[in-house]
Amino acid sequence: MKRSVRLFCIIFSAVVLLSFQGAKVKASNGEYTYKELQDGNIEIESYTGSEKEVVIPDEIDGKKVVSLGEYSFCWLDIEKITLNESLVKISRYTFTSLPNLKEVIFNKNLKEIGENAFADCKSLTSVNIPQGVKKIGESAFNKCTSLENVNLSCSIKTIEKNTFFGCISLRDITMSDDITSIGDYVFDGCKELESICLPDNLKTIGESCFSGCRSLKSIAIPRGVTSIGKNALKGVSDDFKIYNNSIVEITDHIYPKEDLSDKYVSLTLKYNDGGSVELRCGSDIIKEAASVKVGSNVKLNINSDVGNIYKVTVNGVHLE
Repeated sequence: MKRSVRLFCIIFSAVVLLSFQGAKVKASNGEYTYKELQDGNIEIESYTGSEKEVVIPDEIDGKKVVSLGEYSFCWLDIEKITLNESLVKISRYTFTSLPNLKEVIFNKNLKEIGENAFADCKSLTSVNIPQGVKKIGESAFNKCTSLENVNLSCSIKTIEKNTFFGCISLRDITMSDDITSIGDYVFDGCKELESICLPDNLKTIGESCFSGCRSLKSIAIPRGVTSIGKNALKGVSDDFKIYNNSIVEITDHIYPKEDLSDKYVSLTLKYNDGGSVELRCGSDIIKEAASVKVGSNVKLNINSDVGNIYKVTVNGVHLE
């Protein structure tokens, strides 16, 4: 009996303490509701104002604002956001579905952008991520359909899956050499993307990474890449050229068979007095491999300066 009473007292005391703490840490100040974190700083939980240009305050009630909570600014009529200097974290879904958001001024101390943080912000045109950011969550800029320019000169190692999925206006992206992995579907559906410079330290390219990039005309695979996912290059430009400097094998599953025509490094037989065989990458001659007479049976022993070759064509005929 005594044990039961004691247990009840402990549970009751814990509930009272938690209730007291909850009341203590949650507060509001004008246009913001917030909660106090364990370190004494605060996280904004919601914005109740009506301003179209919002400047996140450095402090509220004398406490430093270091984090923006989940869903705290979503579905609002905001056109411009300026982040305060003390902010280190944008949580998941913080700014999702702001239809009129055109500009975000990031701060230099930001460390983390959560998943879907800016997803479906259809008026956002440009993003410049500060160097100190170490994590960008999945789908962070998913379906930002007006987004044209992105600067990822930051400290992230991985571009998580779906980050720029469906960004149909994306034309230019700059990536830091710190990036070693590009996840699944990252640029899927970016139909205006014509060219991209992949980081020198890149190791893996995810499934359907560039699928549907119908304007993409060329890509150079860095020497260190060891893995390319299924359908990574499906549906790119008809005259697409690939420059493969790595040891990875370019196979059917990367570029589906129905899309193979005239898109890979090819060997072309030129017919002249003696005939010649040249290894070509697009219109650029890489290396002369042999000299043959027209009509001769040719055994090809190919060594390429641009890496492995998947498709070989002689006089328009595909060779296995």
